[in-house]
Amino acid sequence: MLVGTGLFALISTKTWVIPQYFLMIGIWPLLIIFGGFVSGMERPGEWVVRLGVLIGGVFLWFSLLQLQFKRRDVDSMLYLLLAGFLLHAVVGLVQSLPEPILRGWLPISNNTMLGMFQQPNLQASLMSTTVAVALYLAVTPGFVGQHWPMKTLVFLTLALASFEVVASGSRVGLLSALLVVL
Repeated sequence: MLVGTGLFALISTKTWVIPQYFLMIGIWPLLIIFGGFVSGMERPGEWVVRLGVLIGGVFLWFSLLQLQFKRRDVDSMLYLLLAGFLLHAVVGLVQSLPEPILRGWLPISNNTMLGMFQQPNLQASLMSTTVAVALYLAVTPGFVGQHWPMKTLVFLTLALASFEVVASGSRVGLLSALLVVL
């Protein structure tokens, strides 16, 4: 839907917003396709799905550039995204409790934070992304003027996501979170 909206904006305004490194970003999917053919694939069906998701992400990013959002719109979307990340973090926290609460509503694990993805490295990577979004929102100029629920959302999500990255034991998640902080 967003890709279609971006295409509609491109056609209606007749203005093509091209990012600075468009050529390198455009070559990236081609290099991934070439790399997949050269290395060989054990399961080509999975490879095609993953490749479609990666290329779809590039199209989504490009179409979002065509919409030319204002900073306030971007911040509002990031707050909404952060609220969704908080729900994922709460699922991971509930899974780490010794007695499973909300049995039947949330995926149960053996005191490990698997999240909705049921995989600890994916949950830790998502929480690293959450740390990045929360830190970005905390340092934006408009954060000072936000009401207390938005500030609470940012700080609560930042604390919970940081805890989950450290407690997960995922080296990839921890390295990603450290790179975000630096």
